[in-house]
Amino acid sequence: VDSADKTPLGSERRRRTSLFEVETRLHGEFEWSATPSSFSPQMLSGDKVCFECPDCDMVTPGAIVCGSLVLTSSTLTFSPERPKEGLHSNEPLAEAALLSQARHWRMHDLVEVHGRRFMLQPTAIELYFSNGKSVFFNFPGQLHQQSKSQVTQFYRKLVGLQGRRLRLHYLSDVSQCLRRQRTTEKWVEGKISNLEYLMALNTFAGRTYQDLMQYPVVPWVLADYDSEELDLKSDASFRDLSKPIGVQQESRREELEEKYRSWCDPEIPAFHYGSHYSVAGHVLWYLLRLEPYTGLAVHLQDGNFDVADRLFTSVGDTYKGCTTSSNDVKELIPEFYYLPAFLENSNALPLGRTQTGETVGDVRLPRWAKGSSSEFIRLHREALESEYVSKNLHLWIDLVFGHKQRGLEAERACNTYYYVTYEDGVDLDAMEDENLRRAYESQIAHFGQTPKQLFFGAHSARKVLDSSWDHPNVHYREVFENLMHVPSEGEGTRPKGLDTEAGWEDPGGIERETEHEGPHSLLEDVQSNVRGFLQFLRIPSPTQHSSTNSLASPGAGSHHSPQPSPSGASASHHFE
Repeated sequence: VDSADKTPLGSERRRRTSLFEVETRLHGEFEWSATPSSFSPQMLSGDKVCFECPDCDMVTPGAIVCGSLVLTSSTLTFSPERPKEGLHSNEPLAEAALLSQARHWRMHDLVEVHGRRFMLQPTAIELYFSNGKSVFFNFPGQLHQQSKSQVTQFYRKLVGLQGRRLRLHYLSDVSQCLRRQRTTEKWVEGKISNLEYLMALNTFAGRTYQDLMQYPVVPWVLADYDSEELDLKSDASFRDLSKPIGVQQESRREELEEKYRSWCDPEIPAFHYGSHYSVAGHVLWYLLRLEPYTGLAVHLQDGNFDVADRLFTSVGDTYKGCTTSSNDVKELIPEFYYLPAFLENSNALPLGRTQTGETVGDVRLPRWAKGSSSEFIRLHREALESEYVSKNLHLWIDLVFGHKQRGLEAERACNTYYYVTYEDGVDLDAMEDENLRRAYESQIAHFGQTPKQLFFGAHSARKVLDSSWDHPNVHYREVFENLMHVPSEGEGTRPKGLDTEAGWEDPGGIERETEHEGPHSLLEDVQSNVRGFLQFLRIPSPTQHSSTNSLASPGAGSHHSPQPSPSGASASHHFE
């Protein structure tokens, strides 16, 4: 490896947006969904304080910031104080941007409230606003029971203030909420796409863009990365979705099952995999070429890029490693199905040279992509929505979100992971040894967290009559029109075909989700690139806005914001 290519973070050779600029662009001076200049301190005068927490953490992809949280009848305010030490916090980023001013949100813009876990403990909550942004708060405490009490109190205050204006809210009863939303039924009937359904399940299972430790996870679906042309009519082109990615080869399954049977540790339960399919490091590894993940990855490497041979350089080689290595079982992130920019080195980052002398730049793509990241995303998304995947996706859901996630069914499916990755794997409150507790917290933070289990029986298969890509049962045009639909005044925001039957919760009563008329908030993250995907399919977009990012636009690195990058700015992957 050429040591000259291990360039420090501050080098002039690196042409990219600074972390401070990224944070400022994302959050602005105030976190209002309306015009920031409309805020004034007098707006807070006379408001009744409904909830106050002097010790609250705001969780973002780059840092965890400690501060105080105050809820009034009209405003939510977070006043940052210091970056949280340890874990995955990037202190330079926190000091530069997140500590610069208090954040304010208008309560009438709050549309969804989701109970969340942090470090596998039910001590957090995520709020979604009408402008598509979200904020993630964790309530730390000496004991997690105290934190849970604070979360419950905050949740009830929010619901009491907003009432029926909330489209959706829940704290812990996720499975019940999912049933009432009829999300699975809509997918089975072909009313929403495979990607939409996967994103909805990720959201209900606690996966979020705000916490890299709980980033959304989606499956590898293809096994062919060598052919000149991709044949989506052939089953041989696809991976076996009924098996974990680590046992696609029968020889690997035999090795892992033998390891499981021979395990004899009296304190640590037997497991098949010591690594996990979704880890914060995997997210940074995949998204290295886009800010702010470039800066976060460099921060973890003490101001340098990692050795070139260890970087994400090839889609095909990565799949091969995940199906043959005993230490690599990572699945994919959603960007593989809608964002070409993360595959391109648009910022001309000096990523070094491998031991074979190859200069690392853009990610090497399969031959059937014809050298185009946009073509790769188009075909990869087409594969996700194909007949084969539509017929078998429920089997992968069983493994990750369903009844094969844990227990005897997981053992039979060769699908068990190290016990600390599960929600009730360890009781941190019972640990009197502070060093031992910190060791377990580090393990949870850096080595994977299994999503919340949503289904406890076999998942229903999707109704596929013919080719799901062409069959009208899937209603692709209607789905995309729904995603791009902007409601008129007085009209609900939930698109047609996604209506729900739900009740409303008395803040002091039994938890239920509210009636609402809007698409699931995390799904809105995909909206800004739907038009580009329509172009790939050669389907006219129902609306055209020149300011919207297109998947086909090189360097359009935002899948969370419909606004394009400023002229001349390097590609940036926006998070909200």
